[in-house]
Amino acid sequence: GWVLAAGAVGFAASGVAEWAGAVQTKASHLQRALTFGAAGGLLVFGATAWEQAGGWAFPRWLRRTGDASYSIYLTHLTVLEVGHHWMRDWPHALGPHLGYVGLLVGGSLVVGFAVHY
Repeated sequence: GWVLAAGAVGFAASGVAEWAGAVQTKASHLQRALTFGAAGGLLVFGATAWEQAGGWAFPRWLRRTGDASYSIYLTHLTVLEVGHHWMRDWPHALGPHLGYVGLLVGGSLVVGFAVHY
């Protein structure tokens, strides 16, 4: 459980660090691997270990997302780049930024699921 929590905290911290300008993951593959990649690895390992140990059975929708994860992985960068291009002139206030993030994440999931199915 602690590995799963560490991955979630690490992923959130990576997002905050990117937002604050402390890391530039679009410009540096190494920074992306050390921040989001390491946190993502902890999330996957922690969730898998917890489920296999009988700690928790993940809900069906989350298992389906796991089934589609490779398709999501293969398509998400294209969706993010296209979405960023379309929304790059949006104001950087909290409301529009949350909408921007929601549309990018949602669009990545929709396209990834479409490719999977």
